[in-house]
Amino acid sequence: MYSQRIETGSLSRGRHLTELSAGIARRVFGLSETCPEGASKGKPRIYFSNHTSHLDFLLLWSALPVEMRRDTVAAAAADYWCSNVVRRWIAGHLFHAIMIDRRDISRENNPITLVIEELDRGRSVIIFPEGGRSEGPEIAELKGGLYHIARRRPDIELVPVFIHNANRALPKGYSLPIPLICSVSFGAPMRLMPGESKRDFVARARQELERCRAA
Repeated sequence: MYSQRIETGSLSRGRHLTELSAGIARRVFGLSETCPEGASKGKPRIYFSNHTSHLDFLLLWSALPVEMRRDTVAAAAADYWCSNVVRRWIAGHLFHAIMIDRRDISRENNPITLVIEELDRGRSVIIFPEGGRSEGPEIAELKGGLYHIARRRPDIELVPVFIHNANRALPKGYSLPIPLICSVSFGAPMRLMPGESKRDFVARARQELERCRAA
């Protein structure tokens, strides 16, 4: 399987159903809409977050103001979200996700290219730079993909986000969520600094996630 975006046309298709999903998520998990600090409305950005549950995208997306989430998609693991027809429909046709093949990444099959294409279309993208789900709230070491996105599009805002309690609301191995209170903390946007190395940038991004976690 190759990294791909399921082409379903305009993000406005099925908007009523996706907005209904956001409303249900906010009610069930006690979320409130939050505008990221300093984020420029109408401009594409990267939201990078911790990852402990398959609920993470829905929680983060539902916490955004409606005018922002309408043009926001997620990078989703193809091995999970394409594993059956229902998951594929939810990820691809309901939320227009970019499907990422984590098992066979190469120069020709590079998920960074797909993320850049979405940014160039004017769409924001949610990514999980740990590369996989963590067992608990601790933040694992971040992969270098975030740096490569920032390097190729240095003017793009990178917004750190910490999702609280998702690992308890839908633990690994569970199919149905538990209606527990969750919250989403947005940090200040960051960018790649001139001359900043990948190691330093990734460490700084992780530090920003830790700030969100403590907020």
